[in-house]
Amino acid sequence: MRINFGSKRNTVAGGSSGRSVGGAVFCSIFLLFGLGFTWLLGSELLHIIDSYSWDEVQCQISKSEVADRGGENPYHFDVRYTYSYKGRSFVGTDFEISNSGSSEYRTAQHLVDIYPVGRTAKCFVNPNKPEEAIIEHSSLWFGLFLLIPLVFILIGGGGVYFCLKGGATRSESVTSISDSASSSWSGRTIGVIFFGVFFLVGLGTGYPLLVRPFEKYQDSKKWLVLDCKVESSNVRSHSSDDGTTYSVDILYRYEVQGRQYKSNTYDFIGGSSSGYESKRKIVNEHPKGKKVPCYVNPNDPAEAVLDREIGFGFLLGLIPLIFGSIGAIGMYYCLTGGRKSGRQVSGVAPDMQFSQATSAEWLPLEPATTFSAAAGMPILKPSSSPVGRLIGMILVAAFITGIVSVFANEVWTGWSSGNPDWFLTLFISPFLLMVLASWFGILYFFLALWNPRPEVSIQTVSPKLGESVSIRWRLTGKTSAIQKFDVYLEGVEEAQYRRGTTTYTDRSKFARIPIAENLSAMHASGGEASFTIPADTMHSFVASNNKIVWTLNLKGEIARWPDISESFTLRVLPGKQSGGTGGLW
Repeated sequence: MRINFGSKRNTVAGGSSGRSVGGAVFCSIFLLFGLGFTWLLGSELLHIIDSYSWDEVQCQISKSEVADRGGENPYHFDVRYTYSYKGRSFVGTDFEISNSGSSEYRTAQHLVDIYPVGRTAKCFVNPNKPEEAIIEHSSLWFGLFLLIPLVFILIGGGGVYFCLKGGATRSESVTSISDSASSSWSGRTIGVIFFGVFFLVGLGTGYPLLVRPFEKYQDSKKWLVLDCKVESSNVRSHSSDDGTTYSVDILYRYEVQGRQYKSNTYDFIGGSSSGYESKRKIVNEHPKGKKVPCYVNPNDPAEAVLDREIGFGFLLGLIPLIFGSIGAIGMYYCLTGGRKSGRQVSGVAPDMQFSQATSAEWLPLEPATTFSAAAGMPILKPSSSPVGRLIGMILVAAFITGIVSVFANEVWTGWSSGNPDWFLTLFISPFLLMVLASWFGILYFFLALWNPRPEVSIQTVSPKLGESVSIRWRLTGKTSAIQKFDVYLEGVEEAQYRRGTTTYTDRSKFARIPIAENLSAMHASGGEASFTIPADTMHSFVASNNKIVWTLNLKGEIARWPDISESFTLRVLPGKQSGGTGGLW
């Protein structure tokens, strides 16, 4: 094997072209969905922005009441007003551009109180279409919803790009460390943007689904407890192409300081879901005409609730935490994970850099160890802990499950209502398998916590090429189930190359040195051996575009149970024959 710095790497990937095209087609579904969703939201957002430049006129309110129009947000502010514009009279019925109603009665009632019949109010008229007018401007916060399709665009567009690029014959070169650093910085920037979207989505949805309900729960402990009379009690259905969901809709009346109020808020979570029977049970407990206790906000008597306790639905608010946590961790890694702690010498060609660099610049840091007086040698720390692997798998499973569950709920609702969506079912099936695989991974790493733990002491963590090194190992825990146990040293080359503006890393194993093989359970529990790294191999090395990594590996096979698999990083130094050239040949 020979390390070629700054040289071209030509690889023909014709065998994977079919898979690349298939992956591109699959990712294009995400891209098209994101673009279509963006177009719909973007068109309405532009219309809202344009309304801020409309002409202001006076209008007279002639109708103001709460209307129940059904659907997901049934309660609407039903308004009618008259206005004059450029000598012509018009009748308007729109309160705002994006007036989609509310699931809460008090929201619409609040607008009725602000704009009663007979009031003169300000209206805004579209100068290009005078028959179009509104009373209030829609909030520009609506634009945050564009973050949702942006996730699909990033995933789909990035997937299409990498699949198509990966399927072609590539001939790329890394011309300089500064080019590689620039490309690496571009990749980190894209990563920060990508994970930043997840972080913002987590924050934006976490507040209304988790933080706000919890705040209300805490505040409601000080609310008034009054007698309310049920005026209507129904299970409201919400139909869509994906099936039907249900919600509790109980309208009740109460009195505060001689004034009548109405509310239909049952709990602080709200929303709709599948499961008709559970909603029907609640409605049956609140028949029309029955007096029931309700909890009223003394600072805003229009706000009331029948059930102020936190139920199972509150757990749904934890889903945004998954998005926010993944986004925060991803951004942190992208911003800090690519730094070399001052090891790079930029602006020169790799071969020139190496000849001028000192050993401290191209050698990796010495691996972390502890010291055992009993062993008399340093004890290696593993590259990753069993608990760390389990936590990592949990985060991956939570991420996949959080996204897929949104679509899986729609599929389940459609099938349970007898109106299955076959396209969505087929589309989501592979992702459901990914969810199952991720949860199987959690179980696998959880069981692995009870595996025997290897402890390895070594004569030196920085052996030289051609030098004999002694090691000792022992396994703590039950070792009788081990069927086969191997100890070996492995050398891997990591080489970076550029394709377009993106940096990729290829990994190639160039050496495998057996230390102890096919050991039985009796011999696997502990032992010692020595090994020699051939003098004609490559020492450990760290540069901007190339890396040589040596690891000491312990593998134990256990029937019907997770295998033992631990790796310990070593720092291999050049031998005497390498001289001042750093071991290159």
